[in-house]
Amino acid sequence: MNVSGSKESNPKPLFEIGNDVEVKLIDCMLRAEVMKKTVEDTLHPRVTSDVCIHVQPQNEGMNGGKIQLVACSIINFFTHIISGSNSYVVLEDCGLSNSSNSSILAINPLHFEVHRSTFEDCGAAAIEIRWVQSLKRNTGSLFSENREIIIQGNRILRSKTSGISLCSEKMLANPKSATAENISLQSVLISDTSITECGTDGIIIKNATSNSKIKLERNRIMSNAGNGIFISSSMQKINAKSNEPYMIDLLDNYIEGCKLSGISIFDSSCQVTNCECALNAECGLLINNRNISAEKRYQYNHSDQDYFPGKRSRRRPADIQRACQRGT
Repeated sequence: MNVSGSKESNPKPLFEIGNDVEVKLIDCMLRAEVMKKTVEDTLHPRVTSDVCIHVQPQNEGMNGGKIQLVACSIINFFTHIISGSNSYVVLEDCGLSNSSNSSILAINPLHFEVHRSTFEDCGAAAIEIRWVQSLKRNTGSLFSENREIIIQGNRILRSKTSGISLCSEKMLANPKSATAENISLQSVLISDTSITECGTDGIIIKNATSNSKIKLERNRIMSNAGNGIFISSSMQKINAKSNEPYMIDLLDNYIEGCKLSGISIFDSSCQVTNCECALNAECGLLINNRNISAEKRYQYNHSDQDYFPGKRSRRRPADIQRACQRGT
């Protein structure tokens, strides 16, 4: 099936998937004939109509929409897929290219899978997942079923910002907040994915909820303009009885040729195993934590890119690396 977007000045999304509706598309080509050129167009009301597929969020008494795409191509459009709270999205063997904004934007997804798919020339992130607090606990909230995200065996090329972005509101990430205590488990796996020549970081994880379990394994991240992997403000709740004290597990990842550091970790609980960082412009592994024990007498000046034992300074990561090489 070959479907082109509407030429009307204010058309509807090409596919609108309602509550309690399941749709499966196989071997389709979906193309927008007129594409918005800049992210600034988000200020214009009609840009919402440039979405190829909109999966509606859960409504009271109804489940979110479900969409499965197999061997489909989506070309142009402002955003290829937007899914609302508690929606179900699965992509297999698809090709998505030339979006003006993020290719996929998923907000509070219940189940999200992308396998063996290719993303090229996205105007923002290739895959952007956001966790936001719902106004109503029973309407697309985060307090229901456990959630699962699987991103496996994909290729991401030349995204204008990050390759993959997973971000939450700060109130959801705070381990001490009542909201975080009640949030359902977030299980995230990103594996066997190639991320190349992105405009910022290859993978960004920020403000992950305290009940999350995130695993990044066997990914190849190369030649990005920022960090290979950037992790910030993702702390595990303290549980002495837990057999898995780390929220984020990095295993067997290869990161090469990034303009900043290979892996940057700020205020986060992570385990890094058998990862290789080569030929990155700044650090191979940059670790920074505001909560440093007094016994070690480290001083920290609250700058997100400055960490020196026993000193106060405001040097950039490049200066830090040069200082380390000089032994100062």
